[in-house]
Amino acid sequence: LIIVLLFYSSAVLIDALATAGTVQAHNVARRRFTETQPGLLKRYLQALAWTTNINEAIIKDLQQWYSKCHSAGESQQICLQVGYTLASMLRRYCHSSTSQKNACIKGKYQILNKFLGKLMECDDIQCHKNSLNILLNFPVETSLNYAARFICSNENGTNSVQRIALKLLAELPTEKISGKVLKKVMQVFRNSCPLPQTTTDQTLATEVLLNAVPQHSTVGPFLLRMESTCPKNNERWAFFYDNLAVRRRIDELVPVYI
Repeated sequence: LIIVLLFYSSAVLIDALATAGTVQAHNVARRRFTETQPGLLKRYLQALAWTTNINEAIIKDLQQWYSKCHSAGESQQICLQVGYTLASMLRRYCHSSTSQKNACIKGKYQILNKFLGKLMECDDIQCHKNSLNILLNFPVETSLNYAARFICSNENGTNSVQRIALKLLAELPTEKISGKVLKKVMQVFRNSCPLPQTTTDQTLATEVLLNAVPQHSTVGPFLLRMESTCPKNNERWAFFYDNLAVRRRIDELVPVYI
C-alpha cells in the first residue's frame, strides 16, 4: 500500500499515511515530505494529530524531532506544528489508561517530561508565546507554574504572553491553582498590576476566577466586593454576568438522581 501511495502527492496520500498511524507510514511520510514536498509536511502533521492509532514509537520520534527542530534549521511553522501534534497525541496517550494517566500526572513519563522541559527553555517573548499555545493542546498541571510567571508581570512586552497564560490557567484544574497565583489573577481583574490591563485580559481573568469559586472560598466574596467598589468597565461586567448565566443553565441541565 505504501509503495502505491508514494506515487501520489495529494490529500488522499497525506490522510492515508496519517490514519495508518504506523511507524513505517510515519517514517515514509516524514522522509518523503521533508525531502521532496516540504509544503505537505505541515498538512501531514496536522492529520497525524488526529490519528486513532496512538503509537508510542511515533510519539518518541516527535519528541526527538521537536527537541532538535530549531537547531536543525527547520522552519518555525514546522517546529510549531510538530509541537502541536505531539501535545495532542500525548494528551490522548496519557488518558488511554488509568496507569498511564497516573504516570503522566506524577511526572514518571519521561517523553512528556522531556517535551515539557524543552517547551520551557525560552529566551524571548515569541518563544514563550509559542510554548504556551502548544500547551493549550495539552494543559498539564506541571505547566501551571510556568504560566503563572507571566500573570501580572512587570516586564515590558509580557502582556501578550499573559493572555495565553490566562487561557491555559482556565483549562487547568482550579484546585491545583494556589492562592498566590489567584491573587495575581485578581490583580489582573481589577487592573492593579504594574502594567495596564486590557479588557480582554480582564475577561480572561474573570473566567479563571469563576472556575475557582467552588474550590477557593475567597474568590466569590472578592468578585461581589469588586462589583460595588469598581463598577466601571461595563464590558467586563457584561461578560461576568453572561458567563454566570451560561454556567447556571449548564448546572440546571445536569440531571440529579436520587
